[in-house]
Amino acid sequence: MEELRELSGYYSILKSIAFGNTRPNEIAQACGLPRGTVVKYLSVLQNLHIVTREVPITEKHPDKSRKGIYRLSDYYFNFWFRFIMPYKSFIEEGEWRVVLERKIRPYLDQYTGLVFEQIAAEYLKRINRQGRLPLTLERIGKYWDPKRELDIVAIDEEGKRILVGECKWSKKRVGQNILCDLVKKASMPRYENYEYFYALFSRAGFTESLQKQENPNVLLISLDDMDKCE
Repeated sequence: MEELRELSGYYSILKSIAFGNTRPNEIAQACGLPRGTVVKYLSVLQNLHIVTREVPITEKHPDKSRKGIYRLSDYYFNFWFRFIMPYKSFIEEGEWRVVLERKIRPYLDQYTGLVFEQIAAEYLKRINRQGRLPLTLERIGKYWDPKRELDIVAIDEEGKRILVGECKWSKKRVGQNILCDLVKKASMPRYENYEYFYALFSRAGFTESLQKQENPNVLLISLDDMDKCE
């Protein structure tokens, strides 16, 4: 209220992003606002560090890229606009159990999976600073195109190495099939001469057969590993 006018428009945009609308056109349609207005508001929210703009890590000119998407920078804001604000009146009337069981629990794993991707990226940055990776990460982010999406891509330009990661917030252990799928979709022509590394992040751990694989270019990282990282 101190920083902004027309709070309803900003709130509508933040709610839209929290519900998964990440591109200006999608946000404008969900909010019922002109695209130009949405772009202007997004710029203000970026300056306030409430919203972050992301582009595929491979973009040469990120500021000029038309592939930008938006997300809420703060996890608390993200949760509030996704699960609390839309049902605030019900909660205030004492119907919080209904909100919890019908509006939060069924979608919580899906929501947490997106947060897990961001935490995994932060984990890689931390162990990279500690020199605990087989490559030196110069850039880290996401990659997407019309055919695929990669949760994590980290690039070592000088060493001509690239790390591609997949994050699974599932109660099922990750197996060899997930690694095979990651290897298939990870290859990018621009980096065909690079050495590839693969990182799998799993909430539930890994199958015995996957743990027995001896490929030094495959990193298996469990939730416990991440929790123990200093």
